[in-house]
Amino acid sequence: MNKFDFNQISQINYLDNLSISIIPQNILIRMNDIFNCTLNDIDRYISFETQANNEYLKSKEIVAEFLNCNREEIIYTKNTTESINILAYGLTKNLEKGDEIILSQQEHDSNFLIWQKIAKEKDLKINLIKHNSNGEIDINDLKFKINQKTKIASISGCSSILGYLQDLEGISNIIKEKNKDVFINYDLASYIPFRKVDLKKINADSICFSAQKLYSPIVMGILFINEKSLSHFEEILIGSNSVSKITKNDYLLYKDYNRLEYGTKNIIGAIALGYSINYLEELGYENIEENNKKIIDKFLKYIKNNKKLNFINIQDKNNKAPIFSFTLDNIPNKRFVETLRENDIICSESNFGNIFFLSQNNIESVIRFSFGLFVEESDIDNLISVLDDIL
Repeated sequence: MNKFDFNQISQINYLDNLSISIIPQNILIRMNDIFNCTLNDIDRYISFETQANNEYLKSKEIVAEFLNCNREEIIYTKNTTESINILAYGLTKNLEKGDEIILSQQEHDSNFLIWQKIAKEKDLKINLIKHNSNGEIDINDLKFKINQKTKIASISGCSSILGYLQDLEGISNIIKEKNKDVFINYDLASYIPFRKVDLKKINADSICFSAQKLYSPIVMGILFINEKSLSHFEEILIGSNSVSKITKNDYLLYKDYNRLEYGTKNIIGAIALGYSINYLEELGYENIEENNKKIIDKFLKYIKNNKKLNFINIQDKNNKAPIFSFTLDNIPNKRFVETLRENDIICSESNFGNIFFLSQNNIESVIRFSFGLFVEESDIDNLISVLDDIL
């Protein structure tokens, strides 16, 4: 699509974008400029009028506009896992014995383990929602399991194994119709690289995702919590920059998002995230989706006629992210990945943080292709040619 923006991978076929997305060259250049002129601690040593602070706050404005929410509802963290932990523990004070939490059977381990831990600590019940053969949430099962004891629903917008893009607005509407007080969180780490989100439409109380999935540096997470919920949110960590006053016997926390952004802030990561979102907006999500449909359609035609690759689900392209996971019968996964790399095709073999989901299917690990926006139809032709030779 825009391969010339990613000349650091011009000599390889990079098909591992969901693990670590490649940063566009022009953003790397701008990041280098930032390193050279704005390496300051944002609050402790410089005033709000400096370039670093202005750029940091500007990045929040970019994220807020991107998601259609207020800047004050955006909290920066280290990654999606930390975001979910902050969220989960922030909600615990409102949970009582016997309350119920909704998850799906295909959750990433980071959106399963923390809720399981809290459920054990507070004697809560976890209800797992089924999904159909495509990976789509089973709406009838969702309706059946939502009740007046349900307090939280935390659901992945897209499994990093199955690659099905859920109908977030439809899921929210069903949950709120059954119980308007349910707190809805969406883990969108594997969703937002492929489909834009409008928070006013999906009616979520919180969402979380990682910058590294959006062609930005690692160690940068984004947590949205709506203003109504944030006002009575319980913080689990505390430190410098989260308090406005300290005495010998007490302290006063900020009332806004600052109380959840403790310690030194990731200035470079925040600014780079703003650059990456602007880059995606300039490309246009409709163009990204159109390109994805072309390469998905091309690869689906191939794999539907190839019985040597055991794909974990092959979905209709309209709700399919460019994520393809499979196992092999006669070739060890690691050896297969090594052979592809010898042919300049980069992918990974792992459980990809889906131990719980894969164990339900008696699978330890999979090979995964995840196509970035720089993948073109010619790259799929090259992949198919190499696969035919190997298999």
